[in-house]
Amino acid sequence: MAVGLVPLLTASTPTSAAAAASSFTNSGPVFQTQAFAYEPGIGKVSVPSLPTEKTYQTGTLTGQGGEEGDLAVAPNGDVFINTATGGLIASYDKGTTWQTITPPPGCAGTGYDHTVAYDAGRLFFASDDTPLVNVSDDNGTTWSSTCGKQAPGAEESWNADRANIFAGPASPEGTKPTTSFPDVVYYCGQSVKGNDEPGTFFTLCEHSFDGGATWTNANEPVFTEPLSGCDAVANGGRWTPDISGGTVGPDGTVYIAKQFCGEPYLAMSRDNGNTWTRVQVSPHSTVGITSGQYGGYEQGIATDKYGDVFYTWIGANGLPYLAVSRDHGKTWSNPIMYAAPGVNTAFWPFISLDSQGRLDMIYMGTSATSYSDTSAQWFEYMAAMPDPTSGAHPLIYTATTTPSSYPWYTGAGGPDRAPLTCGCDYVGEASAANGGTWSMTFDNGSKLLGVLASVLSPPPATTKSDQ
Repeated sequence: MAVGLVPLLTASTPTSAAAAASSFTNSGPVFQTQAFAYEPGIGKVSVPSLPTEKTYQTGTLTGQGGEEGDLAVAPNGDVFINTATGGLIASYDKGTTWQTITPPPGCAGTGYDHTVAYDAGRLFFASDDTPLVNVSDDNGTTWSSTCGKQAPGAEESWNADRANIFAGPASPEGTKPTTSFPDVVYYCGQSVKGNDEPGTFFTLCEHSFDGGATWTNANEPVFTEPLSGCDAVANGGRWTPDISGGTVGPDGTVYIAKQFCGEPYLAMSRDNGNTWTRVQVSPHSTVGITSGQYGGYEQGIATDKYGDVFYTWIGANGLPYLAVSRDHGKTWSNPIMYAAPGVNTAFWPFISLDSQGRLDMIYMGTSATSYSDTSAQWFEYMAAMPDPTSGAHPLIYTATTTPSSYPWYTGAGGPDRAPLTCGCDYVGEASAANGGTWSMTFDNGSKLLGVLASVLSPPPATTKSDQ
């Protein structure tokens, strides 16, 4: 894989961020790597052209720390990443320069686990322990003067650790939006009692029908999981795994992925999150607990404009898998193991879909065959699958975000959290509207690079015929 370093450019005036508290100059290296193409089960293949990958340093650990990160990309290419200081980092020139944005006093999130989302021209930002949702209709230039409050009592019953904000069209069977904002917004997370105390672990959601200004609790939990007999507890884990991301299909169906008692599960709601149906996506179990780890609880979930649903997880063998449903989550294809050639162990899979129907993916991978290998070199892999419904051997383009001489971490890792000296816990991914995959990874280690934002240029799209 050809790699190189190019100098970073100095900061410039943002195009749409009058509210930016400050701007800063990138001072570290930009990594630029060349992708290669492969087909799962076959290996590397030759193609006419290959995309490139570029990684930007967005700031330093002082002031721009990522904590448990998240990112969103606006249709015009603006990129937003949460920080550890209750605000956002934004790039209005596709990664060349970055600005810090601070929401109005009283609306800034104070927790370590933030969520950021972009839908229908609106930017949403919140954190795990603040019952407020920040809303901006001009990409962070100004913010709503009244922070959207979570549902009454919600902040007392759950802290939204692994908080997720996402939005989509209303279901014909549910409540319609009450304002001009066209979509229903969802805010989902784990329960406090399930997180910290013996008993029952709840996955809970709130929904907003006025674009995030006010919130109500859904009628029933997404998942109710006893804290006994499940994989995480049976193997000595501190808690059962948190929920992963959520998404909304074009018909208004809400989907939430979760490792449920050690198996890949999907919850589906066809009435805007009030009631839920749960299905096991695959008989292939998720990765279990290793010494000092909480479990491989992260799954990825995405839907396309046809209503096809895509689900990814780390299997019991430590490798990433993808399953596809062509009937709105009812039945699922045989899973595809999609790790790049040479990757033998992985964790933290994330996926999203761009407007062309390409499936974008990231994960942490190593050539080592065990999480406990103290010599393992871990890299972040970005990948794009132009036609994710093409069968058992789809074409995939992939690249690492740093060169082979610069692993993210060397040492024993884990299916959930590599040691905090790595920072590989703090990862996010999103597709750009015009193609291309963005990721963020927070380096909390000795390299002191702060947050790195990476983009994989879009490969050629494969057009899927209308069904």
